[in-house]
Amino acid sequence: MDQADIDRLETAIASLNDGELAPFVGLIAEDMVWTGRPQGWFWWRTTPS
Repeated sequence: MDQADIDRLETAIASLNDGELAPFVGLIAEDMVWTGRPQGWFWWRTTPS
């Protein structure tokens, strides 16, 4: 990873913290599938109702 990549990542994370998603999403590969986290499940137990 070179310095330009690190700078892009830091800028994207700063934008994400400010509520702007576009720079961070732009770093994700186009063929990636986002599935998220299953609701109500942790690796060690289920969440309380």
